[in-house]
Amino acid sequence: MKYQKIYDVLHRHPKLHVNDQSYWHSGQSGYIAAIRPLTLIIEAPEAGLRIWVNHENGKYSISAADMTFSCNSCEYHQSFRRYPCRNQTETAEKLEGLLLKKRGDNHAAI
Repeated sequence: MKYQKIYDVLHRHPKLHVNDQSYWHSGQSGYIAAIRPLTLIIEAPEAGLRIWVNHENGKYSISAADMTFSCNSCEYHQSFRRYPCRNQTETAEKLEGLLLKKRGDNHAAI
């Protein structure tokens, strides 16, 4: 399976809420499917994070925000962190690390 390492991390954390908007497994083709094959939106209540995992234009990245703040608050927007990753392995490792954080550790960790 494409992106197996990333999906393996998700399967190890059953309490996640995952919105998989990826094109790679949909069978769709076209410009957007080609440049943005992987898009995951993850809510991790135990870590207190909302996480986006992307493979876009050949680059992997993870973004995370503290979901304990209101989405409309300044604190929520200030909590956003972006992590560029070199490859799928590094992306899976960073995702695992974020998911293992406890809710109170987020401000220092993300």
